[in-house]
Amino acid sequence: MKKRYIYTAILMAGLFTSCTDILDQSPLSSFTDNAVWGDLALSETFLNEQYNNVEAETQKGSRFASYTEEVYQMHKYGTESIQQGLLSPDQYNIGWDGSTWNPWDFYYKAVRNINIFMENIERVPASGETNIQWKNEQIGQAFFLRGYFYCQLYSLFGDVPLITKSYGLNDDFTNVTRAPKDEVAEYIVSQCDSAAIYLPVVYSDDSDLGRATKGAALALKARTLLYAASPLFGTPSQTKWKKASDANKAVIDLKDENGTPAYYLQDVSNSEEYANLFVDSKNPEVIFEKLYNTQGEGAYNNSYLFQATLRNR
Repeated sequence: MKKRYIYTAILMAGLFTSCTDILDQSPLSSFTDNAVWGDLALSETFLNEQYNNVEAETQKGSRFASYTEEVYQMHKYGTESIQQGLLSPDQYNIGWDGSTWNPWDFYYKAVRNINIFMENIERVPASGETNIQWKNEQIGQAFFLRGYFYCQLYSLFGDVPLITKSYGLNDDFTNVTRAPKDEVAEYIVSQCDSAAIYLPVVYSDDSDLGRATKGAALALKARTLLYAASPLFGTPSQTKWKKASDANKAVIDLKDENGTPAYYLQDVSNSEEYANLFVDSKNPEVIFEKLYNTQGEGAYNNSYLFQATLRNR
């Protein structure tokens, strides 16, 4: 009996050990932090997701022009609260999604994701010229996206907190305050300048079409400086207007490695050719664009027929 008891105990110990090994598995539907920040392909996947937070004005059903009498057709989806003068903290939604219902929350979530990326990208291994370039391009895109999200907040709210790190549940962020508008603009410009260092004028692989480029970073910088020079965003000065002018001229003068202008206007001779300017993903007039799936939802696709995020026209 004693021997049988010992045998049973050993068998049970082996059974529990085996069960522990079976249950202690990595999830199959997601990746661990160590996996994401240990592989360039996975870090890029994390970065790719952040492009979903780059949205066209009309993507959620309402143009900004619908908030005023600028257009004849006043779209619904909540804009009637603005048209009727009923806008309030409790009634401000437009469109049908978070970016237009609560842009503060939407864009700060996007900023947090980029902060997480920036805090971890340096530990992603990269060896060889190709992988180092790949990693640098990811860093450049992250700088651009953080600048872009802050530019959206800046254009809507002016003074906003500059959050440059990710916060945990137990972190103290009670001392976070809004930064002055000029300081916010300077931060966005710094993000754009950093992005321009890492990003190419044109990607060598067509599959990268739609990613942020050096031109996109310079154009975002130019737009921000134009806002900063406006009396709506502070005290205008000749120095501010000169900075905005120089930044826009840098976009106009930008050339690729072959000396070809990065952007230029195309000649059109009829309405069909003009219409094609808005659906050609490789239109040399477009500085930055968000691609869409032609098989997807019509409402989302049609948004991009009316507006590109940044255009040099």
